[in-house]
Amino acid sequence: MDEKKIKSLVLFLMMGIVVISVILYVFVASPASRKKTLGISNLSLELPVQNKDLRYAQEGIIPFCSNDNKALTLEVTPNISVYSATQGTVYEITNNKVVIEALTDIYVEYEPLININVKYGEYVTTNTVLGYSMNDFFSFRLKNDRSKIYECPYLYLSPFGKTIIDQVTEIVELEGDACECVLLKY
Repeated sequence: MDEKKIKSLVLFLMMGIVVISVILYVFVASPASRKKTLGISNLSLELPVQNKDLRYAQEGIIPFCSNDNKALTLEVTPNISVYSATQGTVYEITNNKVVIEALTDIYVEYEPLININVKYGEYVTTNTVLGYSMNDFFSFRLKNDRSKIYECPYLYLSPFGKTIIDQVTEIVELEGDACECVLLKY
């Protein structure tokens, strides 16, 4: 083979390697890196209670992971409306708990609730009243069945919701954040 054909062949092979690399990145590496967000990067949560209903008499907030707490627990006025933090289907109603399937195998759990206003299988939108808080503390948790973990709901709150939670942590002089860890296995 003459030198021109060798250079053409080498250039052709290099272009092929570049094209194959781009295809692998787009269809293999990039989706795999998105899985590091545990498949719920498009989930956004609103605060399930109104700012005016938050209380600071005792703890104000019990952070996710604090003493193995698998939820973000807020001190609230008893018998206040609890709203759906996201849209989804009512997946379960048991023992004063409502579970909304927000995405496939991603659940938002609310408890303890009384006078539950939704029914199993019902589709709810963000800010639908699910029920009413049973006592001074209300918990909501994010359960990821895909990865068999609980995740800190604070990470998925809207900017407004994060601002409210941040204010609560400042008022009660909480050392640390609303999330003492990012996830817990179950």
